[in-house]
Amino acid sequence: VTLQVAVPDGVAPGQAFAVTTPDGQVLQLTCPDECGPGSPVMFSYIPLAAPTQDAAPAEGGETQAHPDDVKVFEEAAAYV
Repeated sequence: VTLQVAVPDGVAPGQAFAVTTPDGQVLQLTCPDECGPGSPVMFSYIPLAAPTQDAAPAEGGETQAHPDDVKVFEEAAAYV
């Protein structure tokens, strides 16, 4: 799967930053030389297997994305 994210504020070329994939993996990316804060960066990853029924929330339960992740995904969507 290939995704695009925006380089976070305060990250300079060559510095590492973390991204969280839709399936919850936390990956470390390195800001490319030609990029800076707000620049779009594409990356590929291997998604985790789809959750089994046992891993699903209990009936009536719900899951939510962390607010920081929601913000990152909304910012990245602006570049798509």
